[in-house]
Amino acid sequence: MRAPLAAVGLLLLVAGAAAAAEWHLLVPATTTQAEVRTRFGPPTRAEVVKVETYDTDRWTYEGASAPAGVVRLVLDFGLKDDRGYRREVLRAFHLVPKPGVFNKGILVNGWGPPDRIGRDGEQEVFVWGAGLVAYFDNPESIDPRLLLFGIPQPLPPARP
Repeated sequence: MRAPLAAVGLLLLVAGAAAAAEWHLLVPATTTQAEVRTRFGPPTRAEVVKVETYDTDRWTYEGASAPAGVVRLVLDFGLKDDRGYRREVLRAFHLVPKPGVFNKGILVNGWGPPDRIGRDGEQEVFVWGAGLVAYFDNPESIDPRLLLFGIPQPLPPARP
């Protein structure tokens, strides 16, 4: 799981101008640490993570501190955009949902059909250009094991 998260983290450090996918009023490139703390309270764990040459903050909510329906919510702060580096701004977040809370139908109803469907080894992956990536254990799985939210990135042309 670390490889997909690390790749997304590097891609998302520099912000684009498009609107991002959101969940629970968390919007990459918009939401601040103060807003998250007001909404969810203090994190279960907070750490400083070096991304490229920047100190960024990672907050984790799990157990009783996690939002309803979520096993773990991890938020990465620190965004470089045309206004400079803003450490307090949400760059990306991922969540591990509890089984049955999200499924392929809910994702499509909430965010529309995915722009791409692919594979990462045995895992099926749904990708939305708005900045959402959903990982499923296999193509037969209906519940995602991981949801990644970030700043929209241009999708490469689809392969024939």
